[in-house]
Amino acid sequence: MLTTLEELKAIPCGTQLACFCEQIVSILPTEKKLTALMTCASGENVAVTAFKNVSSNFSSICSLGKVVKMSMLKAQRFIVERFDGSSFYNSPLAYEFVVMKHTKIEVVQCAPKIVDSFGKLSSGSIYSMNCALASSFSPIGKHFAAVVADKEGMRADLYVNGEALVERLGSFDKDMQINLDRFFVKVEDECLQLHCESSSVKMGAGRVNLGAILTTPIKRRSSDESNSVKKVQKNG
Repeated sequence: MLTTLEELKAIPCGTQLACFCEQIVSILPTEKKLTALMTCASGENVAVTAFKNVSSNFSSICSLGKVVKMSMLKAQRFIVERFDGSSFYNSPLAYEFVVMKHTKIEVVQCAPKIVDSFGKLSSGSIYSMNCALASSFSPIGKHFAAVVADKEGMRADLYVNGEALVERLGSFDKDMQINLDRFFVKVEDECLQLHCESSSVKMGAGRVNLGAILTTPIKRRSSDESNSVKKVQKNG
């Protein structure tokens, strides 16, 4: 469903007829513009910027995890002497997409895919699954974060958006089962990240006796390495 990196690289800088389908994984607002980082089919970052003096509905639909189709965008090359956007956004592209007043935006409705293993996760989809806490939650900005494990002993980092998590469900302990109704995936180097809203986290039934060593399903931004596994120690 998502546009591939090869398709993105084939778009010529300067065109105002660029189009793609990507998933929003990060939102970077400033005083004058709103930039969203989106992920393509193989997990690379793509920058999309909407300047606030240009009329569009981009800001109203821009939320984490949404899959968005956009067309009639400008592919604007980064002027490296002024701003090295490729390095800043960790993007393989020499340009960013700029939203114009005639840009067309469509949100793609995605029902969550039910999975039972972290090894089945990839960028560009919405998922639902059960897992267990391998560490307690810790606050990071406006998120709560914890290490989670699936039934096969694979690990991922879970980021829950919203400060109401503890107020709504109380404290979570290690080895507790939790249900994630709706989340999306990001890949940072070798690390699999799960992102969801606090309303998507439910307490499961019972506890799971996790082993001391969890394995990481390495999903680097390269398809030939996506199935490798790395052992890591469970957080204390």
